[in-house]
Amino acid sequence: MEGRRIEIDFLLYENYNVEGYFPAYHMNKTSWITVAFDGSVPDDEVKLLLDMSFEATAPKMRKKKKKNIEEKEVRCLGIFEYYLIWVNVIGFFLYLFNMFLYLHTENVQVDAILTICSLIGGSAGILLAILLFDRKAVKDNMMSRVFIACVFVIEVIILLMVKGHHADHITLAFWEFFAKYKILLIYLAVINFIAFAAYAVDKVNAAEHRSRIRIVTLLGLAFVGGSVGSLLAMYLLRHKTRKNYFTVGVPLIMVMQVVVIFYAMNAGW
Repeated sequence: MEGRRIEIDFLLYENYNVEGYFPAYHMNKTSWITVAFDGSVPDDEVKLLLDMSFEATAPKMRKKKKKNIEEKEVRCLGIFEYYLIWVNVIGFFLYLFNMFLYLHTENVQVDAILTICSLIGGSAGILLAILLFDRKAVKDNMMSRVFIACVFVIEVIILLMVKGHHADHITLAFWEFFAKYKILLIYLAVINFIAFAAYAVDKVNAAEHRSRIRIVTLLGLAFVGGSVGSLLAMYLLRHKTRKNYFTVGVPLIMVMQVVVIFYAMNAGW
C-alpha cells in the first residue's frame, strides 16, 4: 500500500483502527504514523497532517543546517588560523636569520623575502622579532620598520573583517562618521598641527646646526595620526624629501590610517 510517514502528536491517533492510519513503517511508532493515499483519508486532513509534520520538523532541520554551516566555517577558520601561525613563525625566524646575515656578511640578505613574507600575513612574526631582538632603530632599517608596522595594522584589520567583526552594512560616509565623533576630528587637527610644527622646528634647527628632532619622533607623530601635517610640512618646507622612510613611509602611514578609519566606521560597535 502506498503511504507517507508523517510526524504528529500520537495522542491524536491512539487507535490504529481509524481507517487510513497505520503504525509507522521502519520508524518510531510513538512519534510517526503511516497515512494511506487511497482516498480513505480526506485531502484536507492529509494537508493538515503535512503542515503539522513540517512545523514539528522544520526547527530541527534549520538547527541542523545551521550547525553544519557553523562547523564548516570553524573548519575554514581553523585552516586560515593555522596558515597565519605558520607564516608568522616563518617570518619570525626569517628575520632572525636576516639579522645574522647582516652581522656576518656584506651583501647577502633576504630583505626581499622578508617583504613578501610580511605581505602574505607574516608581519606579526617579523614585528615580534624586531621588538624582542632588534629594537634599535637606525637610518638603514627605518624604512623597513615603517613598512612592517603599517602592514601589520592593515593585516589585523583584514583579519577582523574576515572573521566577521564588522557591521552588516559597509559605509564610506567619512564626514558623517567625523560629525558623530567630533572628538576624533579635534584630535586629528591637534596632532597634525603638532606634527607640522615639529617638522618646521627640525627644519630650522637643521639650518642653524642645532640639536635635531629624532627621526623616530617625527615618524611617530605621523604614525599616531599626524600624517597629513607631516606630508604638508615635508613638501611645503622642503624638509626630509630625500629620505625614503619619509617620502614613502609617510604616505604609507597615511594609507594605513585611512584603513583604520574605514574599519572604525564599519566595526559595528
